[in-house]
Amino acid sequence: MAKSIPQTDFSEKQVKKALARLDSLSLIRHLQTIRFDTSHLIRLLGIIRRDSDFLIKRAEPSRRKSRTEFISQLRSFLDQCSVCAAAQQLDDLICHLERIEEGYEIILAALQACAAAALPPEVQAAAALSRANANYEMLMRQSQASIAKHTTIIPQSFRAEAPDGTSFSPDGVSEAINTIATITLKLLAYQNQWFDTRGCLQLPALPLCTDEELKEAGTTEALAAAWRHWERMEQRSRYFEGTIEKFSRDTAPVELPHAAKSWFRYDQICDPEIWDYLAHYRLNNRLTQTYLEMILKTDVVEHVAGGKAQEFAPSQLISTHEAHACQSLSEMLGYDIGADQSLPGGLRLVAWVRGYSVLQLLARDVPRQDDAHRLHKEIARADLVAMLENAGLKNGQAALFIDRTTFHRSSRDFFDQPLLQGPEDQITIVAIGLRDSDPARLTLSALSNLGEKLEGKGKAFENAMLNFFISQGLDARAFKFNDGKDEYQYDILISWQGQVFLFECKNHSLSGQSASSTYYFHKEMLDAKKQVRRQADALVRFAEKVESLSGIKVTSENLVPCILNSLPYAVPGAADNIITTDASTIKRFFQERFVHSIQPHFLKNGAKVLHRTALISLWSGDRPTALDFMRYLDDPVTIKMSLPHVEAKPYPFALDQHHPVQVRDLAYTAMTPHSVAQIFSLEPEKIAREQRSVARAIQAAQHNKDKKDLIKIKRAWREKRKRPS
Repeated sequence: MAKSIPQTDFSEKQVKKALARLDSLSLIRHLQTIRFDTSHLIRLLGIIRRDSDFLIKRAEPSRRKSRTEFISQLRSFLDQCSVCAAAQQLDDLICHLERIEEGYEIILAALQACAAAALPPEVQAAAALSRANANYEMLMRQSQASIAKHTTIIPQSFRAEAPDGTSFSPDGVSEAINTIATITLKLLAYQNQWFDTRGCLQLPALPLCTDEELKEAGTTEALAAAWRHWERMEQRSRYFEGTIEKFSRDTAPVELPHAAKSWFRYDQICDPEIWDYLAHYRLNNRLTQTYLEMILKTDVVEHVAGGKAQEFAPSQLISTHEAHACQSLSEMLGYDIGADQSLPGGLRLVAWVRGYSVLQLLARDVPRQDDAHRLHKEIARADLVAMLENAGLKNGQAALFIDRTTFHRSSRDFFDQPLLQGPEDQITIVAIGLRDSDPARLTLSALSNLGEKLEGKGKAFENAMLNFFISQGLDARAFKFNDGKDEYQYDILISWQGQVFLFECKNHSLSGQSASSTYYFHKEMLDAKKQVRRQADALVRFAEKVESLSGIKVTSENLVPCILNSLPYAVPGAADNIITTDASTIKRFFQERFVHSIQPHFLKNGAKVLHRTALISLWSGDRPTALDFMRYLDDPVTIKMSLPHVEAKPYPFALDQHHPVQVRDLAYTAMTPHSVAQIFSLEPEKIAREQRSVARAIQAAQHNKDKKDLIKIKRAWREKRKRPS
């Protein structure tokens, strides 16, 4: 009798280890120890599909040969296993991956053939930075000119105007400029072995470029943009099971340019991408709004010590942006980062914020001038260490911060890693992105890129939210119990007017809008739903024990299970009867009855006025009720106002002159009085009339230098609009 093989569980760790080494023998041995079925095949192909190292983006003949052998051996195993069409499914996946690789090959071939390829690599690098700087300066000029045309703007949905009359998002263009420069330098670094043993980009001495060299480098810039678009598209397809289609000239469903040989298309957008996109929009919106309110409503400017600040916030502040970043992070994470002593990425959060604030001041110190070559700043590493130490990053923190923010092989862009190593311990500070970024966003992005989790402070967030609910007069409590076999722990349980709200608190970092991070964040939310479902079932199953411990009577009819995120990630509706919400959404409900349209007015004499127009009431009466809260959680106003402004748009680009591509992606349309009025079924002209009236009154007050008159105007309008008519 044949000896039976002991059965084991499917191990993702072993599969990934075999993929990393292209070790088909160890992979097949593992698969032979399990009862390989359809579910295992799906998991195996999913791991291969999402493994970025399995994909070959650049010319690596030896690795490609090894991968071909690996695929052949795996296919033989799948061809003999009991799962129907398993080998064919592997073939389909490899075909998809090879189509992705074809796109990269086309770009690299075009890059080798372009005029800029003949330039010395250090000239190409210098030209890339110079063109990025020039494009950024042009963006700033166009944005300022657009702002000057309007007496009122909504910063969160502001669109600048180009000379040809089209409008664009300054944030989107700034991100594109930054990313294209990043990809250009990365391509040059791979081609010229500029990465050191730690993976940091070691930049050679850069010359000044001639106008002709800058012009020739434009081709490289266009191909870097193509790489950026293709990379984002293929990552979305790999992580969210989408298909990149390829059409020949004869089969393409659209009319192609005369020079085109084939056409690629990607159309899929899935729900996790939409909710992730909205979360980041809301985060940016919230940061912008809180910064405006801080400047308008507080005397923070008077407390800024600038370069004299040697203690971390809140004791001393180096800039208003630092003050805002610390306040925003404390609110979003649910604990005071000024008192927090934990070390994500090796540094306290206040140290991260201080470090970025110092770099931002240095970036802003670079003079704006016609010579765009010098829009980045060179500084000796020893001098930068001394500046950071003087600003509070002592005992090795300055050197660690520099290492953490130095551009690396794995860096996504220059926003959160804006330092380039140069010769003789020189550091180049890339000003684009730093000058107008928020240190809070940079800190969150840097920690996300490092894979640092903030869940360790989950208890602080739980306590902060528990105390918030109690401060609203609600019967909220945290407790745990054991049924003799399993333990059940409850972050927050609220009894309110016959309803019971269960909140499981999560302190996850957002994705940074990369496809891989979006995918894993979505998985974390699915795992959280399983956890909440287990907790909710136990509350009903052990209702008597729960009532004796907490005094709260739970039934399957009155229980409302919720995931409560610290950062602004919420989803409308109750998927699987579980609501996904966040702290800012909940606080918004309790802190103010009315939803307002907020419009800042920036006056010529430097004063600022924030005007609020009441739109709808979130409560059915003067006080919120449990039924109001349930309706709000199911259809949160934060999502209700944002979602209609998100649209899926086709974006064309080209890998080279012969291979056009069309990808569908998400974009945010400008929020206007008319669009907001439509959402709440209001008369847009009535809102616009009030806002025009306020604008006229404020314009008249500009002639009077007395700020008290401006304050009186603002208060008068607030009193008038306490209730919507």
